Amino acid sequence: MVLMFLLTLLIFVCLMVIHRLLKALMLNHFMKSLASELGFSYTQTVPLRPPAINGFYRGREVVVDSVEKENKKHTRVRVFHIGNVEKEFTIAPRKYFSDNGLSSMKVDVEDERFRSEYQISGGRSEVVRRFLDAPMQKWIASAHLSFTVGKHEVYHLEPALSRDKEQIMKAVNFLVDLGGKADLL
Repeated sequence: MVLMFLLTLLIFVCLMVIHRLLKALMLNHFMKSLASELGFSYTQTVPLRPPAINGFYRGREVVVDSVEKENKKHTRVRVFHIGNVEKEFTIAPRKYFSDNGLSSMKVDVEDERFRSEYQISGGRSEVVRRFLDAPMQKWIASAHLSFTVGKHEVYHLEPALSRDKEQIMKAVNFLVDLGGKADLL
């Protein structure tokens, strides 16, 4: 009876290891393919850890890597800017705030769609207002992506270790454009 239990346990552990290896291999293949497509560098510092890719896209430094936040792994897309944002702020759909238990701040905005669908957390209100001019509000509302503007970077977190090239490219293009606006802060 004990032998049967140990054998079952061993099989289970082996299957878990194989599953993790396959997931890592699939993510590595995806990231290598994305790096090649964008002309980026591919790096993996520790085996079985998610890799990172980095390079310049439309004149901006971009990094796609993974980060663990609240015991969940996310694909993170970062684009660097030359602005100097003292206090980072996040702009995201209302659901993002309720799902993550975040509080938001009230900022007067002109675009009704933006006001009804998005919330803002953190940052200094005068900096956020300067960032969120009317055209920016319309553009963000049409993009349907959450993002954070930090001291020298703008970043987006995908909810999981994404292998969706279209979604990651959407985030890269969106953040590269946002980087231009953040340069002015």
